[in-house]
Amino acid sequence: MSYINKERRCHFLIEKNYLGVYTIFYENYYNSEKIIRDKETGKKNSYIQGKYGIEVYRYSKDKLAIMFITTNSSNNLIPQLESLGIKLDNLVMGDQESIYIFKEVDLPKVHSVVKFMIKGKNEQLKELKLKQKEKKEK
Repeated sequence: MSYINKERRCHFLIEKNYLGVYTIFYENYYNSEKIIRDKETGKKNSYIQGKYGIEVYRYSKDKLAIMFITTNSSNNLIPQLESLGIKLDNLVMGDQESIYIFKEVDLPKVHSVVKFMIKGKNEQLKELKLKQKEKKEK
């Protein structure tokens, strides 16, 4: 994930809205199983992953950021996304990677092109419900 996560402080909300819809991934420290948490809120940094290693995470209250790891994936997929009527605003352009911002309401259209991972989405939801049930019993 990029440095933008640290600036916006609301990237963890991807988990709240899309748990049970897409598989949610959490940022880990390099060579570790420890999950990175926001310093202010203590919530986990989360994102949705698509084909070609593309990551989507929260940018602001009503916008999401999509990060392309390679120029090949961005060159192939951006025209497809724009043909669906999705307005992409270029935020960061690096040598290989690039980050674009789009409206959250366009996420289903983005999913039709990027194909987010959904394997295990129900298991994550079951685990969350089980944890909530255990907390109530205590």
